Amino acid sequence: MATTKFDQNDVTVSGGLGVSSERGRATVAFSYFRRTELTADERDFSRGKSISIQGSPGTYYDLTNLSAPRFADPGCMNAQDSMVVSAPSAGATPSRTCVFDFRKYVSLFGNLNRTNMFANAEYDLTPHTTVFAEVLASRMRADGISSPSYPLPQLPIVPANHVDNPFGRPVLFLGRPLGSANGPVRNAATDDTMRLVSGVKGDFEGVASGSFMESWGWELFGSWGVSRYSQLIQDNLREPLQTALNSCSNPADLSRCFNPFYSAIDGTGTPNSQAVINSFSGTYVFATEHTLHTYNAGLNGQLFKLPGGDVGMAVGGELRREWRTTQADHDAELERYGFLIGSRDARAQRNVYSGYLEVLWPFLRGLEVQTAVRVEHYDDIDTTTPSPFAGVTLTPADLVGRERVTPWLRKLQLRGSVTQAFRAPTVYQSTPGYSIIPTQLTVAGGALRFIPVQSFGNPNLNPERALVASTGLSWQPIDALLLDSEFWSYGYRDRIVLENAQQAVTSDESLLASGQRDPRVVRDATNNIERVRVQLQNFAGSITTRGLDFGATLNLGAATLRGVSEAWGALSLGFQGTYTLTYDFPRAQAGERIIPNTTPT
Repeated sequence: MATTKFDQNDVTVSGGLGVSSERGRATVAFSYFRRTELTADERDFSRGKSISIQGSPGTYYDLTNLSAPRFADPGCMNAQDSMVVSAPSAGATPSRTCVFDFRKYVSLFGNLNRTNMFANAEYDLTPHTTVFAEVLASRMRADGISSPSYPLPQLPIVPANHVDNPFGRPVLFLGRPLGSANGPVRNAATDDTMRLVSGVKGDFEGVASGSFMESWGWELFGSWGVSRYSQLIQDNLREPLQTALNSCSNPADLSRCFNPFYSAIDGTGTPNSQAVINSFSGTYVFATEHTLHTYNAGLNGQLFKLPGGDVGMAVGGELRREWRTTQADHDAELERYGFLIGSRDARAQRNVYSGYLEVLWPFLRGLEVQTAVRVEHYDDIDTTTPSPFAGVTLTPADLVGRERVTPWLRKLQLRGSVTQAFRAPTVYQSTPGYSIIPTQLTVAGGALRFIPVQSFGNPNLNPERALVASTGLSWQPIDALLLDSEFWSYGYRDRIVLENAQQAVTSDESLLASGQRDPRVVRDATNNIERVRVQLQNFAGSITTRGLDFGATLNLGAATLRGVSEAWGALSLGFQGTYTLTYDFPRAQAGERIIPNTTPT
């Protein structure tokens, strides 16, 4: 069971089988996992954490005087899961908002079914040549509840001549079309993944006997993988909803009319037919496919001897071909959805050419130096990225002679390394397309609203880079005790980050007073924020962090304690920890921090 209340459970079933012969070996394994749904309404810790100012019934702005206080639907207090919240305004009349508690429509865990299968096999063609293959398949199906309808970031207009409009003037509707009276909807997701690896490996003993190549090994293999993911999400269609709101002026024909007020629920106004609700309801269908092919070749072996042992080397190369496609339904292509807005079909691809060289230098017994370099070229950003590495391992007891070292220092090992690492942008990050994600942002007056954030890729991105250095030790003063400690330092440059949508909104609102605008924020004719446009960028400046990892393990059993029988088994106790010493980044990149009951400086 996954919880102590026995109202949500996980079930796992797995198994495996292996066979072998004189020249071949094969294994197969499978697993099945099922998780049942758990909603936020079933746990006390989620109480009060799912409050939206965009409810159903909703809140309204006077379109003829947008600076006037907003007012809640007259039936708000009678609606299930709704309540009126008042806030001070510029005038004597406070603003009143009909808020919605959608906690019972949030899945902490959704229903999930996942099946995995893995198999591998290898066969010795000769004593020095082996063919091998492996296959991995995964199938996932998931679903979970959601609120009866999503909020509307682009506020629709309820005309003054709407037969159910109690205000007698045109108003902007801040809310969502359907509330608790309509019950939850269920959204679903699927994922299917398949990966195949096939290759051949061997050594040169049969053809290079007596030469330095005799001990060398080689490997050639390729992998082919594809993953298909899809989502089905219920949402409102913006234009059909506005059409339904505009179809309520003729009392003799209200067949296409949508009544957003609570009067549609309590029977005092025009009821909403299922046909009308269906007219502005849609299913956002989003599907992605990711295909990855890799082709690899490698050699490894010993070059010559040093006082500490054989110099080992590994060298190889890889070609990686990657495709990603995204497809959305017709309404998403036209950006007709009220909350999710939509997305465009996209396709991106790239080739990555890479090579590596690693050398182990055992200069002395107890002193090893590791050197390596990897180079990758990405044709979509036309960038080549080298990644050098150097490390040293020192065992003092082996270096000076174990008989000369006190027993409690014989298992002390010191190590250090430095590398220039990198992370290239993903194939979608470097593609000039976009995705739209509704994001909860703080707008004027401190209210939280879901606003569509349109995130654009950037073909001019540079790879992220990091200078990583570490030094540490492993020490086993007695057989039963192992101590580990390591100091590390990371210096990042060109971090790939998405512009902060909240900073864009805050910037735009501060500029409005002087008649200026932040171009990243798009507003409609009523000054309502329609969307925020942000782009992936390389972080200006550097980020540096340093810290200390430490741990200890105590092993108690026959292997470490005299007089203890193996029949008693073994007991292992330990702890691990990390202490971050510094984390520094440019002040200009810091977001605003608002401390209650203080005056900003």
